[in-house]
Amino acid sequence: FGSAENCAFVAEHIPSRLFSLETPTIVDVGASQGTLGQYVREQFLEHGSKPRLILVDMNESALYNSGVQAEKIVSDAKRIPLQDASVDVALLRSVLHYESAIENQKKILEEMYRVLTPGGILVSQFGSFQNEEDTDAFNNMFRSFGRDVNFVSREAGIEMHKSVFSEIAKVTDGPSLTETMDEFAVRMSGQVSEANTYISEHLDELKGILVSTMSPYAWSVPFTIVSCVKK
Repeated sequence: FGSAENCAFVAEHIPSRLFSLETPTIVDVGASQGTLGQYVREQFLEHGSKPRLILVDMNESALYNSGVQAEKIVSDAKRIPLQDASVDVALLRSVLHYESAIENQKKILEEMYRVLTPGGILVSQFGSFQNEEDTDAFNNMFRSFGRDVNFVSREAGIEMHKSVFSEIAKVTDGPSLTETMDEFAVRMSGQVSEANTYISEHLDELKGILVSTMSPYAWSVPFTIVSCVKK
């Protein structure tokens, strides 16, 4: 997700009217290394703006080891220490599914709404399967690995954004993320055997997710990007 190509999926959702702002404030929430925020800031610089960039993440190490020069805030995405109506562009990339409760995912969106100026925009990318069956199968697979995630279906994700923001300006497909068991093993070395066993026992229900149904297994997560305008 750090590549310029993937960042462009998100940046194309920013309407041209915002590039005319002289000193826009951009906040990248769940920023990690801040690559997306940096990419969007460069887009504004090319239009002659002087943007303020704020990176927000709970991972203090990732945030402060980033080479991106910006204001950095270690914070829960549900309680960001920013004033009401102080942000012109909010970026939320691959954050929501780490909140296992849908109510908490909605709280993050409500926090984005709070900090945005009237007319400001949230660009949100979320993992989204085409149906509830694949969504449940993927969530159950990762929970069996010890990862408490809660991905949603494309339709459910769009409706959740609509429940907070009355206007959805644009909906597009985002990049798909393909991960192999080898890549998974680097992060979760202690549970590879359990992961292989779980997948082998649930091949039928995982067939819409797996891109390799033989060991070494691999799966793919599609993403949706929505842009939401604060009225």
